[in-house]
Amino acid sequence: MKKLIVMLAVCLGVNTTVNAQEMQKASEKAQKGGMKRQDLTPEQRAEKGAKWAEKTLGLNADQKSKWQAAALTRIQANAPHRDVMRGQAAKEEKQKSREAIKGNMQTFDTTVSGFLTPEQKTKWDQIKQKRKEAHKMKKENKVGKADKVTTDEDHELKDVDQE
Repeated sequence: MKKLIVMLAVCLGVNTTVNAQEMQKASEKAQKGGMKRQDLTPEQRAEKGAKWAEKTLGLNADQKSKWQAAALTRIQANAPHRDVMRGQAAKEEKQKSREAIKGNMQTFDTTVSGFLTPEQKTKWDQIKQKRKEAHKMKKENKVGKADKVTTDEDHELKDVDQE
């Protein structure tokens, strides 16, 4: 009888611990701003990117809507290629997808550069250069996120960049 009571107490303790950890993860997720990029629809991701660009680059309403449309086009065009990149595809197929994603990003950049003011273009080019350098450093060092000092803006850049 004592063994049964001890076993029930242990099970209850384990269950309580698991629930507490799940609650902690949920609260951390809520504090970080809600859903992850993977949880957002393409439209939500494009809207999030447009809000970021409006805040960071100082876009007006017309520019914001153009940014959002260009981002949505890019996101939708990249979706099948990202699936290939995540899957067990052959190296050649992944390389083709990588090139297609790169081409879509260049198309997006050309579209966006067409409606940005010179000051906004300068700032956008600086952001792109900063991203490129951060990517190069990460690739060279094979370092995880823990070793990279980031700011809130860097996290927003990453969210927008991965679309």
